[in-house]
Amino acid sequence: VTPHAAAAAPRGRQRPRRSPAAMKRPAEAAAGEDEAPADSLELTKRARRKFDRLSPAAQASFRLKHEIMSCHRTNDPPAALAAYDKALSAGVEVDPSVFPSLLTLLSGLGDAPGDVSGAERVLGDARARGVRLNEAAYSSLVRACARAGGSGALDRGLALLGDMKADGLVPRLRSYSSLVRALGEAGRPGQAFA
Repeated sequence: VTPHAAAAAPRGRQRPRRSPAAMKRPAEAAAGEDEAPADSLELTKRARRKFDRLSPAAQASFRLKHEIMSCHRTNDPPAALAAYDKALSAGVEVDPSVFPSLLTLLSGLGDAPGDVSGAERVLGDARARGVRLNEAAYSSLVRACARAGGSGALDRGLALLGDMKADGLVPRLRSYSSLVRALGEAGRPGQAFA
């Protein structure tokens, strides 16, 4: 036996891996879709202990944050917006860190089109709660407006750049690039440098 093969050989008896669905306790397996069991979060043991010590309100907020992150990984804006709306209707306190992630997802990742109306609604909610957005969230919104095209969307993108500066944030190249291109294609290149 070569040293490499010996290192790869299993030591002792190994337990077979079970799927997350098979590991659920009977009560959790019978839980309805309205109540996501804590085990569906796929947490480490340490994180599970911390989660179990949270208040029910904090657990609901954590679940929302986890679901938004999951939708971000799978690039599923409609599911993220649905989870956000469901949490709001249930009275869940939204963690401020959810807003930038949700706005980035709703603005469209890669070449995917964004949901500008959904992003505008979430932006309004974030502002109503006093959440200060970061440059990446604003840049994502500007990109969504540029992709939407049309005079109104481009004007909204320019206004968002102004809002970003008013909030004390410094726009980066990514903040401008898609809007400059869209303004040029719309025959309004002079506004790109105003």
